[in-house]
Amino acid sequence: MEARKSLTSASAPCEVQEIVQYICLPNKFTRTVDCSPLVRLFKVCSGQPAVEITKLASIAEDGQVILPDLLTARLPVGKPYSKVVKHNTAVAETL
Repeated sequence: MEARKSLTSASAPCEVQEIVQYICLPNKFTRTVDCSPLVRLFKVCSGQPAVEITKLASIAEDGQVILPDLLTARLPVGKPYSKVVKHNTAVAETL
């Protein structure tokens, strides 16, 4: 992950980090695989799980991450997967 921008909060300093994933599809006409990069951005704070903020941010031409000012202080707080509440979404069988 590459650190892009520092965020500060009352509890701990945070930073924006990125990962680049690739979406690859076979091209049956050229018999090659065509890949496109997909950049994902995360808010990373010490002692907390990372929170994806890709949809909130934009990237300037110079590579600087731009977050809306109103959202910078109110980004969601992450929690460990073990604390995520899981609901049974199976549909009950009926007669």
